[in-house]
Amino acid sequence: MSRISFQLKTRTFLDGKIIEEQLETLKDLSIRDSMTGLYNHKHICQRLEEEIRRAFRYDSPLSVGIFDLDGFKNVNDTFGHQEGDVVISRVAQTMILTFRNTDILGRYGGDEFLVILPETNLESAVTCSERFRKNLLERLQGTRNDLLSISGGVATLKKDDSAQSLIQRADTLLYEAKKLGKNTIVW
Repeated sequence: MSRISFQLKTRTFLDGKIIEEQLETLKDLSIRDSMTGLYNHKHICQRLEEEIRRAFRYDSPLSVGIFDLDGFKNVNDTFGHQEGDVVISRVAQTMILTFRNTDILGRYGGDEFLVILPETNLESAVTCSERFRKNLLERLQGTRNDLLSISGGVATLKKDDSAQSLIQRADTLLYEAKKLGKNTIVW
């Protein structure tokens, strides 16, 4: 009888572990972009709200960068969407390789990406963003997409900012970079 009881308890424990693992997998799938593995739009915005609260609480700097591929529509129109997917994945991989483990990376939209840079002032955020831009250009060299570039806008948290206003400032700077001829970071 005790052996049967032990077996039932063991099976119940193992079944519970399997369910926990499956729930964790489902949760991870629900917050990640399926193509890039970066956080999806909804989750990156939630994480930004959390980081803003933390920055205000500890009076620490926080910056964000928003990036958009220059000429990406031509890739899809010329080579097809599968090639466009390859480019998007290459951008994500370059972000992962370039930014710190403590930075929070997300796919903000089609070919737009957002990075949250905790404990980072404007000067350091611009340096990191510029390094990312250059690294991506290097990774695209020698491919049929070597004419692509990336533009970005970088903003640092102000006392009256919300997640929406901080992203809006960075986005406005991104469009300024586009107007200046693309392939640049504006802050």
